[in-house]
Amino acid sequence: MQKVKHLEYENANSCEKVKADGTSYEKDENEANIKTEKDNLKDKKTAKEEYKTTHTANIGNIDSKEADLKKENANTSSMLETKKKELIEKYEKKMDEL
Repeated sequence: MQKVKHLEYENANSCEKVKADGTSYEKDENEANIKTEKDNLKDKKTAKEEYKTTHTANIGNIDSKEADLKKENANTSSMLETKKKELIEKYEKKMDEL
């Protein structure tokens, strides 16, 4: 009978130790998870800001290239108009000669 009481006592102590260890491990894991979550949120914020900056810069580059292409297109159009007029004048001159 005394041995049974002793085993029950050891079992109770063992259960308390396991519960204490489990609580300690759970606390450590929660702290680690909170730290990881904070780091992830910080990284997300940084990535979002970097994306905004890059996006704004890219829009500026696109607008600049678009303006350059419009100028080039206008120059090409005026050059083509000039060539067209020259060809028409040459054609009319040749027609007059005939």
